[in-house]
Amino acid sequence: MSKLISKDTSSIKNSAIKGIVFDMDYTLIYPGLEFDEVFEKFFGVPHHAVSDKWLGAIYNNPLDKGYEVIMRSFPNINISEAQAKAVSFAIEWAKVHNIYPGCIEFLRALKANSGYKLGLLTNGPSDFQRSIIDFLDIGKYFDVIVVSGDVGVRKPEPEIFKITAKKMQLPPEFLFMVGDALEKEIVPALESGWGAIWIKPSTEQVANNTNNQKNIEEVNLQNLLENSYSMPTEPLTIGWSDIKIESNF
Repeated sequence: MSKLISKDTSSIKNSAIKGIVFDMDYTLIYPGLEFDEVFEKFFGVPHHAVSDKWLGAIYNNPLDKGYEVIMRSFPNINISEAQAKAVSFAIEWAKVHNIYPGCIEFLRALKANSGYKLGLLTNGPSDFQRSIIDFLDIGKYFDVIVVSGDVGVRKPEPEIFKITAKKMQLPPEFLFMVGDALEKEIVPALESGWGAIWIKPSTEQVANNTNNQKNIEEVNLQNLLENSYSMPTEPLTIGWSDIKIESNF
């Protein structure tokens, strides 16, 4: 497939700082239980019974806090009750999340390398997403954290990539998006002039090709970044521990 953007990737090697911006859900972390299961156990009703209101609140009112989403979904709940439920539900939802194997070691190695600046870009109500970040203690690895609920726009809107680039204080050609969603993260990143790596992290070593996805035992981060301006045809299915960071890059 042809490239969206023609770039001289040799400049990537010569850049003093490269900004790597990660999606969070299903890129760095994954839930051990489905959202619907946690929702029904907490609220006592199936999520599908209020999903139109719940999702409508999130998509149509991206600045809404968790308690506001709850109030839009359950009109009979008052503010104080909704605020209390939002705090409790955020904790319950955070508690079911896990970090992909090898991810912390990968982030720690990047953080220790002066050639990289790390960002986190995630959609969702700010208090819900930040509860997960705090529970898993991953915020310390990022120089910049952008939550859609804080800025009022969501991926894949181009504006949130502009906001993130400004906060990262790097030009687009030195920014790279790492995410699991092609249309929501990879395509808009490429259209914003960033590099993009489409990844499906594995919870264990990938031994066989599945679902026509690429089986790669080990890759260098440098190679991923240098080849990140082409529209991918399939995600990279690999464990985080199999991405090697070259210390001299």
